[in-house]
Amino acid sequence: QTVLSARRAAGGAAAAVLLLLTLAGAALPWLGPPASAGAAGATDVRAVMAGEMPGLAVTVRGNGNFMGLALTLEFTNEGGAAVAVAVPVGLQFVPENEAVQTMIAAGRETLTVPVTERGAVFSADIAAFCGQYHDDIPTAQDIFTAGEPVGGDEAALITLISQEGVFGRDQQEAVWNLTDGIDISGN
Repeated sequence: QTVLSARRAAGGAAAAVLLLLTLAGAALPWLGPPASAGAAGATDVRAVMAGEMPGLAVTVRGNGNFMGLALTLEFTNEGGAAVAVAVPVGLQFVPENEAVQTMIAAGRETLTVPVTERGAVFSADIAAFCGQYHDDIPTAQDIFTAGEPVGGDEAALITLISQEGVFGRDQQEAVWNLTDGIDISGN
């Protein structure tokens, strides 16, 4: 009980500092531009996940982590040319298993997916944070679908984290402080 109270107090302080910095960034634009969805001309990962890109497919899996490089994207590309795929900051990845954590993309990655041979995959890990403290850590057996991007305070916090490029425990605690006890994905 004491450890949980200490975690919440520390997480609350971290979230408050990060949110103040976010608000300062909004008021002081020279602190940095807002995070983008990825490189110009890149294909959004949601289109790939929805099967809208002929010859290109992706499976999103957990990898045993709940923060940092916490999701693995496994691509097949039989389209004849490499494709740039962008992962938007704040995109929720919703697990098929409701007992598993919903993950929030945080790294602003644009992945260059090479052509793959039939039966082969191209794998890349992306930065993400757990959005639901109370749920299980995703394993390689856990498959995710694309959800909606987070909004409000969660979007501001994830954008700030992405801009700073630090994906550690303090940032995870700040995310949990905003989402603790909330079913952010609606699953």
